[in-house]
Amino acid sequence: MLFGMALLLSTAQFAASDPATVFHVKDFGALPDGTDDAGPALRAAIAAAMAVDGPAVVQLDGGVYRVGTASGETNALPIRG
Repeated sequence: MLFGMALLLSTAQFAASDPATVFHVKDFGALPDGTDDAGPALRAAIAAAMAVDGPAVVQLDGGVYRVGTASGETNALPIRG
């Protein structure tokens, strides 16, 4: 669950003249193992992407990213690319 944030996942390509800054959630500590909570890393990557001037992409590479709530509950939402 992302608190107060909208997340748009798209396979759309940016124009070559307008390259996007890419933020890989793994670089922020997310492990795509389905066990560790990737929520803090995902939120940090989104915050970094929102802070740049220009197009930005938050990249989730292959794997299972578990995102828990503050209470530790999780919901399954498969996102496929």
